[in-house]
Amino acid sequence: MAERQTHASTDPHEARVLTRAGAGIHHWTAGPDDAPAVVLTHGVTLDHGTYAGQVPALLEAGYRVITWDLRGHGRSRPTVERFGIQSTVDDLRALLDELRVEQAVLVGQSFGGSIVQELYRRTPERVAGLVLVGTPALGEPVPWHHRVLSRARPGVLRLWPEGPLRRTLPGFMSKKDSVRRYVAEATRPLSKADLVTVTEAAVEVLLDLPPLEEVRVPVLVTMGDTEMPMVAAMIRAWAERDPQVRVAVVEGAGHLANQDNPDAFNGILLDFLRRHAPVGGP
Repeated sequence: MAERQTHASTDPHEARVLTRAGAGIHHWTAGPDDAPAVVLTHGVTLDHGTYAGQVPALLEAGYRVITWDLRGHGRSRPTVERFGIQSTVDDLRALLDELRVEQAVLVGQSFGGSIVQELYRRTPERVAGLVLVGTPALGEPVPWHHRVLSRARPGVLRLWPEGPLRRTLPGFMSKKDSVRRYVAEATRPLSKADLVTVTEAAVEVLLDLPPLEEVRVPVLVTMGDTEMPMVAAMIRAWAERDPQVRVAVVEGAGHLANQDNPDAFNGILLDFLRRHAPVGGP
């Protein structure tokens, strides 16, 4: 089943739907089938448009590019099953199977970065490298006061009036007007109950998943120079103990570093890909 996509941010992709338990997973692929595959996974409340600034650069460099909407997000709505890390990891693995991608570089922003780490934990042979945007290691210790605040977050959202919540959310994610407009558009289809559900899933990932013990593939973690202090500290702690992990700071950017400063981010991403998954092989 296929349809020509109309979202301006991801032309010239062709949209397809993978039928999964409780959801139709919308995905887009472009570029040569025999080129190294780069799979782009967005964070909670957003959609595949998160990577509008990366898709053209990756295609120009010769890569096969795959984007998708997580279940319960974007066009992959509605979903019958409760949204969470396990179902989304299963969806991503099924998507790789559907597209006959044996191995790929997996890029994930925030919660999307947790998804690709968990997929690596389960099936490391499918992963050529990991690129994370504003995402610490799974199971990274969280200071006690942040644990308390994180546990309270879903309850706070339930009490927060919907209008002020929707007006506040874009500014929390970015200070750049164009990015805030995108966030407002991407989150509009989600009900307030949806926003609470995905927040609960994000808290579960942050606090309850076991550590990712060992990584044997190259890992690039990018973060904006104004990333949330707790997230930045957790990322740096990971890099200090694991020689596989390289951290790159994107100037003039926050949690959505790839959107806040796409030119700088693309340069960092393409340098990583040329080193570890070059087009045409070594």
